[in-house]
Amino acid sequence: MKKSLLLLALSAGMCILLSSTDFEAMPPPAGADLSPFIMTGSFCAPLSDAGVTDQFGWRFHPQELCLDFHSGIDLSAESGTPIRAFMSGTADIAGTHESYGKYIRIDHGNGFFTLYAHCSKLLIRKGETVRIGQCIAKVGQTGQATGPHLHFEMIMNSTRLDPLWVLGDIPAIQETL
Repeated sequence: MKKSLLLLALSAGMCILLSSTDFEAMPPPAGADLSPFIMTGSFCAPLSDAGVTDQFGWRFHPQELCLDFHSGIDLSAESGTPIRAFMSGTADIAGTHESYGKYIRIDHGNGFFTLYAHCSKLLIRKGETVRIGQCIAKVGQTGQATGPHLHFEMIMNSTRLDPLWVLGDIPAIQETL
């Protein structure tokens, strides 16, 4: 599990050093669930040979410099790396967002969606049907991103779920402090 340290500046020039374990026990906000879950059926990892650079859950936001709930996982990859559809479905969004940059959301039916953000290039359009494993976009650094990566979300009935419960043990990339 990723461990990070936070340096909080307080009034009168005082600082407090916190570990991420200090806020890991915090409950998620409305619209997110930390509970384990299992999926059945066929699915495909959106990137091959990618490491996790930021996990699902509470974190110290790297740009906003505040405590923030990360609603997906960030997977490291070089710009231009192909992004594949997790499951078959229909693209219900293929556009641009201030935070996500260029992104796609795929409707897999029965209230289940996946979201792929910070893309350099979108290869499908809204309304297009996609099949499992199809290349839908390329990794990039658009929107609010500190480097090239894929931000990947799983959404069930408007609730964000931790993709690592399904994707398994993707190696975590440790930050150097």
